[in-house]
Amino acid sequence: MALISNIEPTLYVIAETAAGTMPSTGTLNPILYTTESINFKSDTTTNNTKAGNRSPYAGREYNYRTEGSIGFHLHRSKATDLLLSSALSGVFVETGPVGEQGDVCKGGNTDTFFTVVRKSPLGSGFTYENYSGCNVTKFSISVDSKGSADATVDVMGFGDFDSDTTASGLTVGTPSTQRHIFGIDISNVTITGLTAQYSSLELSVEQPRELQPVMGSPSSIALLASGMRNVKLTLKFYRSDLTADELARDAVIAVSFTAGPVGAGYNFVIPAATYNRGQLENDGASRFVTMEFTGTIDAATNTNIAVSRN
Repeated sequence: MALISNIEPTLYVIAETAAGTMPSTGTLNPILYTTESINFKSDTTTNNTKAGNRSPYAGREYNYRTEGSIGFHLHRSKATDLLLSSALSGVFVETGPVGEQGDVCKGGNTDTFFTVVRKSPLGSGFTYENYSGCNVTKFSISVDSKGSADATVDVMGFGDFDSDTTASGLTVGTPSTQRHIFGIDISNVTITGLTAQYSSLELSVEQPRELQPVMGSPSSIALLASGMRNVKLTLKFYRSDLTADELARDAVIAVSFTAGPVGAGYNFVIPAATYNRGQLENDGASRFVTMEFTGTIDAATNTNIAVSRN
């Protein structure tokens, strides 16, 4: 019996036209991932009817869903664009040629559903595992001065799962050749009213979502947002003066950073952020200040986060 190696599968995502249904035409966008745990799951009801000999009757399977995460080094690609759009519940507004710099995706209320496809060699052919009706519940980035910009996407889906050959109308896209982003590629870190040298950052965009179960089916009929979009940015910088302590109290300020070079990265902007007082930390010869920012609604842009292609 042929076995599938852990290092063999490739992952793809494709936007859905009808939420919960894998498209029959279009392009499968490759994800150059480092880790993944996408699984089709279910729960089982308990049947406490006494069947004799201290044994219960069988329960029933229900609550079919997709859950898991995908980890990858942050880089510009069509797959990253799609995952960002899903996380922000927005769409990239094209300001010029499709996919070029300057295009902006604002956090909004337009959900982008997609299908995750796992392609694995099996014997002389391939097997395809298709997870439809997916949406991002959390998109996070972690990077410091010494390492790579590591992105993690948490995924939930309400659609079905099938293992089959890829649809005849779908084409397989080519992997992105854009540079993978490292700490040395993070620039233009800006906190209004503060000038500093930065050591690390962590960004998370979390959108709570809940499945909508229905009688008559083991599957849910929808996946809906169940709470506000929570945007957090944690910045760690070298302490050189008392400016961080002197920032206006109970204020709302803009925070932003650029990840990657021009033409191959993204700009992240939190236009109206509240923040805590800086936390001091000593590490060897270094003294650091860590500040956490929370995105709130900005009257001018009507969002709490915006991402543009750099």
